[in-house]
Amino acid sequence: MGALKKYNADRNYPRFHTICNKFGINYKSLVLEVTEGKSDSLSRLADSDYFFLLNNLVELDKTSVTIKAGDKQRKKMLSIAGTMQWGDTMEELKQAVNSWCMKQKFKKTWMMHTPEELNVLVSILELQVLPSYYRGLNK
Repeated sequence: MGALKKYNADRNYPRFHTICNKFGINYKSLVLEVTEGKSDSLSRLADSDYFFLLNNLVELDKTSVTIKAGDKQRKKMLSIAGTMQWGDTMEELKQAVNSWCMKQKFKKTWMMHTPEELNVLVSILELQVLPSYYRGLNK
């Protein structure tokens, strides 16, 4: 069969491409490296080389940090709280944001909010609380 390898139905090209795209990896560069510059085609890789690359990508994907739903909004809330000097340490900022959240319409600690509720709270902070803070500075 020579240099061309028979297509193996067990290969999962979409998964390979998805993981590469997730981490911004150019799959053709990986293939070129494995084939020592002879090819950039996944289908031309020997099964052993293909599965070696795929297994390493899968391991990379397993070790990547998954962002929990709502974490972006929580970070935004901490940033706004820091801007308004609600605390000097991260712990103080978290306590201040938590206390503020308990006084809002959902009456929950900030870690218990759904992403949708957090979106509402971030909007309140951005559009009402922060501008009020800035107006107070200008007096």
